[in-house]
Amino acid sequence: MDHFHEETIVQKKDIQHVVEKFRKRGIKVSACKPRIMLSLSCLTTPVTKSNE
Repeated sequence: MDHFHEETIVQKKDIQHVVEKFRKRGIKVSACKPRIMLSLSCLTTPVTKSNE
């Protein structure tokens, strides 16, 4: 169960990283709405997923 918890923490950090990138550009993003985060993933540069 600890492994699942660690993955959740990593995902939250990844989301926060994307939010910070947009914030630096002057775009306000609500991190609490998953649909917005999905659409943001289409706009950002692909993140390498070395964890998978």
